[in-house]
Amino acid sequence: MKGVRKYIVAILAFMSLIFNTVHAQTIGERGCDSVKAYTYSDIAYESSSIDTTLKYGILSLQYCCECDTEIISRNYHNIGWAYHNLARDKEALPYMHSAVKYAKMMNDSAGLCGSYNLLAEVYNYLDFVDSTFYYLNMSLDIAMRIKDTMLLSDCYNMMGAASHNGDFKQAAQDYYYQAAHLDSISGNFMGLAFNLKLLGSLCIDYYNESKSDSLLSKARDYLRESIHLYEQEPSDDPNDITRLYITYGEMANAYILTAKYTGVKAFADSCLIYYQKASVFFGEHGYSDEHFKILGIYTDYLLFCHRYADAAKFLTDVEARLKPGTPKTLLKSFHAKLKSVYEHLGDWHNAYLQLSKEYEYSMAVTNDSSVTAITNSKAQQAVMIERLNHETAQKLFDNERNKMITLVVFLVVVLVIVAGFVWYIVRLLMIRKKVNKELSEKNELLDIQTTELMIHKEIMMEQWHDVEDVNNKLFSSIRYAQKIQRAAVSSQKDIQALFPNSFIFYRPRDIVSGDFYMAVKCGRYSVMITADCTGHGIPGAFLSMLGISALKEFMVTESDAENPGSVLDRMREFIKSTLISESDLRIDDGIDMTICCFDFQQMVLRYAIANQTALIVRNGNTIRLKGDAMPVGHYIRESDHFTSFSTEIQHGDMIYMFSDGIQDQLGGTKQTDSGSQKKFLLRNLLITLKDLSKKPISDQSTLLERTIDLWRGDTPQVDDMTLVGIRV
Repeated sequence: MKGVRKYIVAILAFMSLIFNTVHAQTIGERGCDSVKAYTYSDIAYESSSIDTTLKYGILSLQYCCECDTEIISRNYHNIGWAYHNLARDKEALPYMHSAVKYAKMMNDSAGLCGSYNLLAEVYNYLDFVDSTFYYLNMSLDIAMRIKDTMLLSDCYNMMGAASHNGDFKQAAQDYYYQAAHLDSISGNFMGLAFNLKLLGSLCIDYYNESKSDSLLSKARDYLRESIHLYEQEPSDDPNDITRLYITYGEMANAYILTAKYTGVKAFADSCLIYYQKASVFFGEHGYSDEHFKILGIYTDYLLFCHRYADAAKFLTDVEARLKPGTPKTLLKSFHAKLKSVYEHLGDWHNAYLQLSKEYEYSMAVTNDSSVTAITNSKAQQAVMIERLNHETAQKLFDNERNKMITLVVFLVVVLVIVAGFVWYIVRLLMIRKKVNKELSEKNELLDIQTTELMIHKEIMMEQWHDVEDVNNKLFSSIRYAQKIQRAAVSSQKDIQALFPNSFIFYRPRDIVSGDFYMAVKCGRYSVMITADCTGHGIPGAFLSMLGISALKEFMVTESDAENPGSVLDRMREFIKSTLISESDLRIDDGIDMTICCFDFQQMVLRYAIANQTALIVRNGNTIRLKGDAMPVGHYIRESDHFTSFSTEIQHGDMIYMFSDGIQDQLGGTKQTDSGSQKKFLLRNLLITLKDLSKKPISDQSTLLERTIDLWRGDTPQVDDMTLVGIRV
């Protein structure tokens, strides 16, 4: 790649030579008139319009005499500067080389230093790193020699920009520091403000990689000081004015990033203040790169404030005002931002349309870039052909020399192989007789062993058929038990009748489960129950059938639903009295249970929780319901009674009730210190449910199942899993 760059630089230098020859004829093309030349040159130099600078710089050059070296040098510099600011850097390059040539002719050190700086900037935009730093070092040598502090600052500023462009952030930071220090010494407050702004932008880039809050704080300090200098020392220079409003935008970006990091609304409010300052300026100058960045910052502010509809309307209004010819890279980023807004709104149709437009402009940008890539490839091929010609000649010489060496080695190898083969034949004949005898003896022994193995095989096959028969009968019984258990729990039809906007995620570890759920109607209350019996498989299933049977007796009336804690008390007495053998052997198995009784008329939830977790997700906030930390059964620290709780519910609330099977599931890509896999944990489940609460109820079960399967991977399921979700 370096060879290709040198090749391209050589081509550009050759083009510059041709340019100098052609434009030498341009000087004085309209006749030698130094007065007009100086007048037009002053107009080009003083104008704030780039087009005016370009027009009168070229016109002045046509009236210059050969002896007007100073004005010719200035014209070349102005024309190169204009082409560079119009993003026509390849056209700017020969003019800048000519400016350097005339500055050398006049021994104008300051002018030469400035031309070197602009030439380096042009090469930087053309992405020629070597040439950029070459001309910057040339400029730096001159500035140090003439001890010009402002020129030194410009050099360090340019070197920082080139390093930043090459992703050498530490080097860029060092150069910006030096430039800022020199500006401070020389009293160049506009230059100091600009370098402080660059340091602030660099800190934001660092933050995007490291997510460190201290970098955002440092970025705000740099940008605040930069803004203070700009506002204390107002300038008429259009560049300084533009940089001030760009700095307002950078400060707004720093504040919205801080708001996202901390969740503090005050930082977002500060972002809005600086956005409004920046938008006043950029709104009058069309949609540039910086204006699109400002629009994106305001969109991030609206998203932070959860004003998704306002964000969609804002970007839609912007889209209506876009002018033909807007750069495709800006359009690509615009549609990516609008897609993100529609995703927050859950408007997947429009999100897909914006994704299609983003892809369309991405392909267009790629196609435009492909032209440059093909040009670079052609240049690289030319260099490679020359190199291959040289290598071919060298290989012809090496091949002739190697042929003789190979022939000698081949003859030696053949002699060694023939001698080895003869020795091998003799040795083989000697061994063959001995091997035949041993082989005959082994064959006799093998026949005996084969007969014995056939007998053992027949015996094992008979035993295997017996085991398979027993196994089939056992599994047939378990599957029938599964049908009985599924018939005992509430049917999907019964659940939908009471809770039409709900879903059940139910996955036993084995064929039958220790988890169960029930939905019953008790007067004006619609009741949903989730339970997790000790153990799983057949033992857990037996206990679950006991629990279901007891609940059908204890949870019947409206009074039962109003006092779910007393239902758990009766369940506990039932479990204790049932799980005692004739020999008074106590069994410590029990049931973790949640009973939620919904009064949809008065929008009240009566509930009781025994050693489980249940929660309400309301407007993105998670409310964890209180409960008793003891199971329904024998417990060493049990209280006398389970507590009945009551809370208000609102339309749109999501209520989740679940056993501990999901949070205890092993998996993940990371491992614990002991080398074993880690649990999913309650914390991750709460985060998952908070995100799911925004989705339609019809999608939540599928998305939850996908999340658990992704976490579990190939790890076996460790426990029964049950989760009930109800939308109020």
